Amino acid sequence: MASSLNNEALASIFEVDFPTVEVTYQEESFGGKIHAFFLKFSEEGNLESNWRKISNAIAVYFQSKLKDEFGKWNTYIFYLSDSPVNRVLKYKIENDTFSSRKILVEKQMSISDIIMEHIVNDNLKLANHQIVGDESETFLPDSVIWNALNGNKIRGKRSVNSTADEVLNTICSALKEEQDEI
Repeated sequence: MASSLNNEALASIFEVDFPTVEVTYQEESFGGKIHAFFLKFSEEGNLESNWRKISNAIAVYFQSKLKDEFGKWNTYIFYLSDSPVNRVLKYKIENDTFSSRKILVEKQMSISDIIMEHIVNDNLKLANHQIVGDESETFLPDSVIWNALNGNKIRGKRSVNSTADEVLNTICSALKEEQDEI
């Protein structure tokens, strides 16, 4: 773990409770202090059983000790895997709203590239769109999503139920079919 973390309690937790997870901490200045943890997992099972425990440890032993609001709101946890991860697990991790922004990176990237892509957004290419008058585009619902959701009840942000999983699978299959037709 990078020595700049300067948090003995958290370092000890990583060393004792998560010895197989490779941890790197980096602090960036970007309008204030941004805190980023990079956690490399060698296998998906280890990620699945430990991501929430690690997130909680960072929240309790690191994030709660920060003095500035900007730093508290700009704490990132990057879960790194060299291979694709089950999309339901990825959804659970990235949509967990407790304490910090969590991002799963499923390919080899340097820490600086991850920061550029997910924090600084240096890679965004914005097109120049001219808005003429007060005209606005009419919203057109996506039939693939509408058909998958029609009649299904999905409630709550915190739990992924079997209905949500079925809807996600239906949408992914339909979009894959559309892409294959192109």
